[in-house]
Parts: sequence; C-alpha cells; structure tokens
Amino acid sequence: STNATSMLIDLFFLNESVSFICGFNGTILKSTDGGSTWTTLNSGVTSTLYSIQFASALVGFAVGDNSTIIKTIDGGQTW
Repeated sequence: STNATSMLIDLFFLNESVSFICGFNGTILKSTDGGSTWTTLNSGVTSTLYSIQFASALVGFAVGDNSTIIKTIDGGQTW
C-alpha cells in the first residue's frame, strides 16, 4: 500500500484486477486487487508521465515530459 503525494494524471486498466496510474515526478502506481490497494513502482525517471498503456500483462509504456518514453517487459517491476 502507498500514500501518493504527487498529482496523478492517467489510469490504465489491464483487466478487472490489474491497473496502473502515472503522474508527476515519474510516479507509477500498480493495483492488483481492483484498485483497493496500490503499490509504488520505480519508474527510474523524474519527468511528469502523462500516459500509461499496456499491450499485455508484461509489456507496457509510459510517456511524459522532455520526450520521456519508458518501457517495461515485466509488468512494471522494472522500467
């Protein structure tokens, strides 16, 4: 569980259980229980992230300020 202190901008639902949120300061949060609890993921960036999308349970992208584009191939554990 986490306490987000950054503004959150975009939400992506992979399925009814798994969802992701991105926002200011490189914030990425993941829920695996339909949004009841959220875990902070380390995006490795400090840019504001405006959009997050997943092509599958493992492969996803987030984009943001300063031409930032980050990719995960492990469901968001590493970017």
